[in-house]
Amino acid sequence: MKININDIMTTQEAAERWGLNPGSVKHLCTGIGKVKPRLVEGEECRKSGGVWLITREGMERLYGKEQPKQTYYFAEFQNAGSYRQAEKLKATSLRAAKREASMRQAFYGTVLEIGCEVNEDGFILNPVARKEVGKQWKDVEVK
Repeated sequence: MKININDIMTTQEAAERWGLNPGSVKHLCTGIGKVKPRLVEGEECRKSGGVWLITREGMERLYGKEQPKQTYYFAEFQNAGSYRQAEKLKATSLRAAKREASMRQAFYGTVLEIGCEVNEDGFILNPVARKEVGKQWKDVEVK
């Protein structure tokens, strides 16, 4: 039997992958108060050093398949005065993000950029699409 290393994770990683509280995931292994552990120790979880490890199978038995991560889109609006600000869009696809950002493009001479990551200063990292007023969207190649 071949083991996939991505099928074994810490409680913290399992919490992130299934969108749960890390403490709640740890209690799946240890139990809490009079509540017994829900994962089978030795088969679905085990402690290594001070860290609990959990199998994907154990998490799927309790919570179902891992949900794919939601991609969020941000549009960076730049006006003629070169002031730029990234705003989170409600869109769940790049096509919808382009449509929503286009409707917000208010000033002549503005440039729109769409990306999925924003840095601490509020600027888009690695834009995936760019548009100037009166022109079509251009997809930006990811380097």
